[in-house]
Formats: sequence, structure tokens, C-alpha cells
Amino acid sequence: MVASGCDGTGLPHYVLNNLTQCQTRCITGSEIKTPAALFLLKQRGQTMHFDHLMTDIAHTVRGKGPCWVHNRCCTLSDEHLKNLDLFVSGFSCKLNSAANSRRWESDPIDLEKPECQTFVQSVEFVKKYSPKFYLFENVLGACKTRGSGQTESPKAWYERYLSDNLPEFTHQSVIVDALPMSEARSRLLLLGSSVPTFSALGWASQTTELNDICSKFFRHDAATNFSWSEKGPSTYLVNLKNDVDYHRCFAEACQSLGVEEKAVAAKRLLESDKPKPVEQRASQTLKHMAPWYRAQADVYEMMLEGAGIGKSDPLADLSQTVDRGHYRSDGCLNVLTTGAMWYNFAKKGFMTKSDYMVALGFGKSDMNADCLTLSELRDLCGNGMRAPMLIKAFLPILTHLKFFQKGTAE
Repeated sequence: MVASGCDGTGLPHYVLNNLTQCQTRCITGSEIKTPAALFLLKQRGQTMHFDHLMTDIAHTVRGKGPCWVHNRCCTLSDEHLKNLDLFVSGFSCKLNSAANSRRWESDPIDLEKPECQTFVQSVEFVKKYSPKFYLFENVLGACKTRGSGQTESPKAWYERYLSDNLPEFTHQSVIVDALPMSEARSRLLLLGSSVPTFSALGWASQTTELNDICSKFFRHDAATNFSWSEKGPSTYLVNLKNDVDYHRCFAEACQSLGVEEKAVAAKRLLESDKPKPVEQRASQTLKHMAPWYRAQADVYEMMLEGAGIGKSDPLADLSQTVDRGHYRSDGCLNVLTTGAMWYNFAKKGFMTKSDYMVALGFGKSDMNADCLTLSELRDLCGNGMRAPMLIKAFLPILTHLKFFQKGTAE
């Protein structure tokens, strides 16, 4: 039996259900955001089976509160919660992210801030119900100190907090990625075990071994695995002013105008690089989009051609500015952020809803995302975990729990 808190997509339950051949029972989950809750409710009874879905992890800890499933206040069964095998939780990562400008202004380990409460409440759940194992997930930015004046990283604080508040558990942290999927997406996992015969150190060691094995596999090619048939957001304004704005945005994206660092200043383009004639640029197929996106596409195209197009389709994330954004010519993805808009220059399209489901690790026909807009789905995808990462972490404890034996496969 498992429970989850703030995992965003229900993927931990989905992965466990597939690994155990539907022998996993999810007692409760918790989602404060409406889109995430609606997505999970849409899957309930199809590919996911959970008894309750509380509106806040604080209600899950309390054992009573509003429930999305039953649309009323529900009381959780203490008997079930006291016999949990695993608790999985993601906790707020925005203030730990190295890409977040607020990282240097706001403290992610300030107990007075709401961003810290998902971690604190997750620990409170483990303290109250004592599952055999727990798994907490966060971004790699948690491993870094917050500046020259700081000596302790958020990760070190998390580890000390866990040791102080959960003395009956062994604790270990490990970095795990999502390879061999197209998006590597390394994440920090905080693992805990209350089982004397299988410590957190042993769990982390086996997880690392699986991670090393998977890193040697061929990486999935996003260019061929996804359909790339989404055309992107439309402004519905195709006029002369748009063309004028496009040329201004293109010039700003190429060179530093004012204080912003752009492609030339960031040394991603040379001042001598010459753009193609307007009618031959990638933006000619994106005229329905805002001038800024069209300009980004053309500058990324120049950067890709300068780097040498690889054997696979050239890709770029048009949501990111050209001085620091991601682009690839090998068919792989760097990262799917909450606002990611990866564009395939060869197929002239963006990732669809189905593509985002596959990127998470769901089966293409398993999930129904009709209740979400593409923007909401991107948000879920950016915050959600990844199936390969969870598989690497779950296999050791499932083996310990005798779901299958080492060295055997069906």
C-alpha cells in the first residue's frame, strides 16, 4: 500500500501499478492545484486506483479534510495509513531552482514561507504514520549553496531536518536521472527506510547501480518518438505592425541592445553571422505566432546551423531567450520546464498533449488529458516526476518486498 503527496501527475502510482501488475493500492494522494486534481480524477478507475485525493497535504497529515474524489470532507482510515509500504512526495522546488532569479532573494528553508511547508508536511506525514519507506524529490539546485555568504545548501538542511525529526529511519540522498528517455532530467531524491534489513544506504546504492546501467543505453530520440503536430499559440494578428515588431525582436535577439544579454553577447552567434533572407527563415511557417516567438525561432535556427545540424531533427525551446535557452541537434531534449515550447525545425511543429504524456513516461494510449489545456499540461509536465527515475528507485524496494526476485524477469 502506498500514499503520495504533491507528486503532480500520479506517476508514482502508475509506475508501481505497472511494476506490480496492478497489485498496488494507493490509499490517498494530495493535490492543491485544480488542473492536477482534475487530471488525476480523469484517470481514476482507468489506469489509476486511489481511494482518496485530499485538497492539501496538511489534510492528509491530519487524516481528515476535503477530498476531490468524494466532493466532501473525508476521514482517512488509520488502519490503512499505519500499514503503508511507501510514501512518495515531491516538494516545492522553485526557490531551489538555479534558473529562478528569486533563488537569491528568498530562502527555500524559511519555515515561515509557504514554499517550505510541502517539505515540512511530508516529514510530518512520515513521522505520524511511519511507512516502511519514503521518497522525497527535488531539483539539483537544492545541492548548491545560495551565495558566497552561505555555507550550507538546502540539501544539507533537509538531511539534518530528516535526521532530527525521523530518528527511527535511516536516511540517504541520491541523484537519479530519467535516462534512457530523451530528457535526462536529473533530480535529487531523499530516501528513508524504517526497515532494519534494508537501509536507506542499501536502497540508494542499488538505485545508483541501476542509474549507471541505464546511462549506457541508447538515449530515446524525441524527434522520432513524438508527433510534433501542434502548431503553437496563435495571436490571430497577422498584419504590418506584427512584421515591424518581428524585425525589432529579431535584432534584439541577435545583439545586445541596452542591458539584456542576447545571442552575440552570449557568444552563441558571431557578429559576422549573416541571417538568411526573411522568406527562407523558420518563422515563415510561424506567422500565426507572436513576433517574439518568430524572432526566437529564427535566431535559434542560425545557432543550430552554426553548430552543425546533427543526424536527427534540430530542436529548440522557444520559450527561453536565445542567450540562455536550450537547443539540440541530436534529437534529445535538455529539460521540459513548466513553460517549455520545444519546436522541431524539420517537422515544423511543437509537442502535442500526447507527446507530453509520453515525455513523462506514460503509455501513449493510457492517459486522458482532455480536461487540461496544453498550457496546463506543460505546467504538470514541468513539475512532475519521470517514469525511468521512479523505476530505478522503486525496483530495489519492490525486490525487498518480494514482488519479484533479483536476476529474474517475466
